[in-house]
Amino acid sequence: MSILDNYNISFSNDVFTYHDGKKVYHKNANHNVTRDFFGYLLHFFKDVEDVTEIIADVDFILTDGHYNDEYLREIYLDKLFVRYKDTTVNFETQNSVLIQEIPLIDFKEILILWCSFLQTSPLNGSSV
Repeated sequence: MSILDNYNISFSNDVFTYHDGKKVYHKNANHNVTRDFFGYLLHFFKDVEDVTEIIADVDFILTDGHYNDEYLREIYLDKLFVRYKDTTVNFETQNSVLIQEIPLIDFKEILILWCSFLQTSPLNGSSV
């Protein structure tokens, strides 16, 4: 069983059709839970460099042994906050209600898989 299965996440290459009939591939992360927070997060980070930067932040925490808010940033999306802790990542609502807490190492592994998926054919935004 893969880590993606553990968190009910799957990746897909979906076809999106624009109003003019042009079709392109979109890379999607599907988080098959009621509150799709992980898929929502990954939706915003489809650039390999952005994902690699997040992985570097997580590596810094893991190497340093604790989260140091002086050097690291948290991720703020429209309705979701991703807050780093010493050994975990917290997904929270705007009102700081905890949705889920997952180990940093699992978060990193999923990000690495997402980064690899983004680099496979068909590339995000490529024509069908």
